[in-house]
Amino acid sequence: MKHLLNLSLAILSTSALYSADLTQRMELTFLTDSDGSVAPQLFVPVYWGDGELYSAIGYNSGSSMSVTDDGTDKTLSASNQYHLWLNLINYQTTQKKGFNYSAGLVLDYKNIKTSEFGTFTYSGINKVENNTNLDAYSTAINLEISYENLLNILSLRLGTYISPYTYLSVNQKTIYDPLISNEGVSNGSKPQDLAYTVTFDAYLETGFFIDISLNASYEHLPLTYDVAAPSFDGGKFVFKDVEYKTIDNTAQVSVKVVSPLITVAGMKPMIGYSYIKYDSTLNGIDLEYADENRYLFGFENKF
Repeated sequence: MKHLLNLSLAILSTSALYSADLTQRMELTFLTDSDGSVAPQLFVPVYWGDGELYSAIGYNSGSSMSVTDDGTDKTLSASNQYHLWLNLINYQTTQKKGFNYSAGLVLDYKNIKTSEFGTFTYSGINKVENNTNLDAYSTAINLEISYENLLNILSLRLGTYISPYTYLSVNQKTIYDPLISNEGVSNGSKPQDLAYTVTFDAYLETGFFIDISLNASYEHLPLTYDVAAPSFDGGKFVFKDVEYKTIDNTAQVSVKVVSPLITVAGMKPMIGYSYIKYDSTLNGIDLEYADENRYLFGFENKF
């Protein structure tokens, strides 16, 4: 994270050479969760020529945790996700007021680390430990439509990232001790189903010393991969490869108070609140992940 922050500050310092119009969409946000940890969220565009063409780099991260406890067996599951993407080139119209649209090509990388620890009862108490590392590489199409300065106070943007091709690699290690004497290992890769993200931004100029920024997103991420799982074979338990199909749907809504009177590298300081809801399944079975409430602060210039 330290290297990311140093990089973002260097980019922002360079971006200060540009006018405010050439920092549109720029964002540097820090989100805090209930345990006090901070996750950065970054989006830095670079506009070419008259601003109709731009490239960009984006980064965010997130985590979730769930506990399964039926009174006898108990499992703790934790997931951490790191997301980096590069808008190779986007074309946009640049009207100061009215409708604009944008379209472009994106390269996308996600890293998802999942850890499970727990116990279950079968011929005594057994310890379970499972660590899975997923790397997903995607090509995506980015489409946006916006309306700027509606009634001279409101700007709106609706966008989507559609990933028709995703390639996933998996590295997994698991133990069931003492039920199975050896360690289970799975390594492999395969193409994935279509994934997409929908985003919405709104910015209200109040005419006073604060403005209001509203952001929402919805991500649909289906993944299919093989893992080593226990199976009863030949009178004993052994590890066999089993196909996992997960579907992760993540919805997020953020409300921010923005100071229009101050600018830093073309961006405005803000503070706000974000609510994140997870809806996940594994082979058709619902997974219970707690919703998250996050506070955020940083700088942005959405429009």
